[in-house]
Amino acid sequence: MKPLLTLLLAAFTASAQTNSVMLSWLPCPSTNAAGTFIYGTMTLSDFSASSTPTNYVFKYDAGTNMVLVVSNLTYGLWYFTATAYCMGGTNESARDNIACWVVLPPPGQLTTRPN
Repeated sequence: MKPLLTLLLAAFTASAQTNSVMLSWLPCPSTNAAGTFIYGTMTLSDFSASSTPTNYVFKYDAGTNMVLVVSNLTYGLWYFTATAYCMGGTNESARDNIACWVVLPPPGQLTTRPN
């Protein structure tokens, strides 16, 4: 009962002014699925193999929506995944694919390394 998450880089848009990302996915085809949880973290190991995430920075209940804008992300590398759930938010599926996105600081705040 996975939500067929298609968090492809082509599905993302970002705004440097708001440090946000737009995530989109296909809904779970199961008639038992009531919605989708979206998880985000900055540590890939937080999303262990095929299990429901237990460590994460945020968890959004996207309900039956297929698009979510996550705002106010800190600068750095972010990882996202999703699970489908039954009515009441119970019986979560194993996590789906993991997608990543880099939130860069504004150009004036970029630093360089000396050679």
